Formats: sequence, C-alpha cells, structure tokens
Amino acid sequence: MKSLNMFYRIFIYSIVCFWKIVFSRKFADAVYALSLELKETQPTETKELEQKDEAESSESVEAETKTEVSEPEPEPEPEPEPEEEKKPIDGMYMLYLFQRNGRLVDFLQQDIAAFSNAQVGEAARIVHEGCAEVLKEYFTIKPIMNEEEGTRVTIQTGFNPAQVQLSGNVQGAPPYKGELLHHGWEVADYHLPQLTVSTATTILAPAEVEV
Repeated sequence: MKSLNMFYRIFIYSIVCFWKIVFSRKFADAVYALSLELKETQPTETKELEQKDEAESSESVEAETKTEVSEPEPEPEPEPEPEEEKKPIDGMYMLYLFQRNGRLVDFLQQDIAAFSNAQVGEAARIVHEGCAEVLKEYFTIKPIMNEEEGTRVTIQTGFNPAQVQLSGNVQGAPPYKGELLHHGWEVADYHLPQLTVSTATTILAPAEVEV
C-alpha cells in the first residue's frame, strides 16, 4: 500500500509541476536552472567514479600480473662434488729419472743382506754414477755453509732454522758457537724437463721381455 500511495503522490506531483511550468514563468525558470546544475554536476561525479573504477581495475590487473609473472624461488644449487685431489708427480718423475739413469729403484728394492761387500760396492758404483748424472743435468746444488766440516762456526742472531739445525746443549739466545757436522745442501736452480703424457705416469720402468 505504501508503494502505491508513493506512486500516486509522484503522479500528482508530476501533473502539478507540469501545469506550474506551463502557467508560471518563474517556476519554469527555476526548474530549468536546476536541470542545468544537475547536468554540470552529474558528469563530474560520473567521471570521478569512472576514474576510480579504472584505478581499481588497473591495480587489480597489476596485482594479477605480478602474481602471474613472479618467478618461482630458485631451487638451491647442489653442492659441487669435491674434486679428486691430484697428487704431485714431480717426485714420481724424479724416481723415473733415477731409475732410468742409475737403476736406483732396482738397487733399493733388492735385499742386499746376502750380498758380499764387493757386490754391494759394484752395484753402488753403478747407482751413484747414474743418479749423479741426473743431479748434474737438472739441478744446481750448493752447500749452505762454506766452512769445512769439523771446524768451529758461529751462528748469528736471525738465522734460518730451516737452513741451520742446532743440536746438543742449546741454551739462551744466539749467537751460538759449535762444531760444523754437515755443511748442508740447497738447490740454487733447477730445470726439470717438461712432463708429457708418456712421462706423467706412475710407471717408473716398463717390464722388459725378450722374445
């Protein structure tokens, strides 16, 4: 009933307004001015609403794009496997040279307890000559101390413990005085041949077969 009464009221008001606009110039001017004001206000409000809707829509699109474009977290890289430690082969090559020139490995691998002194001496001579050739060819070796062994020497403050080894009754601070038991050796220079695929192996001497 209330909605029906409201309809009748709107209907009566519209008829009254119509006749007032027809017969009242003042009322018609007022309605016309009000309509103009509504036209100016409505586009502004509509534009603000449209801008607000566009901003919200843009934010929504950006949020969805970020969600879609966001890269997944990278998986942790597996820890690299430890590389197999490479053993130096310079020492192996030196054994190869001593074996090749002086048969050093053959001599050291034999049990010489049953050999006579003459046999040991003869074998040692061959080993000495061959190994000495290797040292002379590839190394420049000099004594650490030039004094004669058995003489009295003085070790000053600041000496290098790697070069001079003290023994006996060592007390207090240097300088020390004592007898030179061994003058020591150090390598002044060396020039080993460049290792090749054939030499950089663990083969010190190949097996020899006569057919």
